[in-house]
Amino acid sequence: MVEAEDVRVVKLVSGEEFFAEVEEIDGGKRVKNPLTLAMVPTEKGTIGVKFDHWLGYTKDPPQVDLKEEHIMYCEPVLSQFAELYCQQFNKIFTPQKGGIVTP
Repeated sequence: MVEAEDVRVVKLVSGEEFFAEVEEIDGGKRVKNPLTLAMVPTEKGTIGVKFDHWLGYTKDPPQVDLKEEHIMYCEPVLSQFAELYCQQFNKIFTPQKGGIVTP
């Protein structure tokens, strides 16, 4: 199960940016389930968010090991984005404010 406190925004020196579960490894970081975030217009004329797979041509959600020299930054995300990310992978998600939301 994906935990909100494990979600980070990662930016690579190539300019690519994505959300992922991140763990420290020797000489770098391991990212699991990387997703990109895009702002999209809604039917109501407001702006919403949409997640896409960072490596969209893979069959299973990937796990990628990155060397530190390829990472510009890796920081925690705002709680509302972490919760949205978790909803993509957890069948039942409990928001930090309480209650249960099912996708």
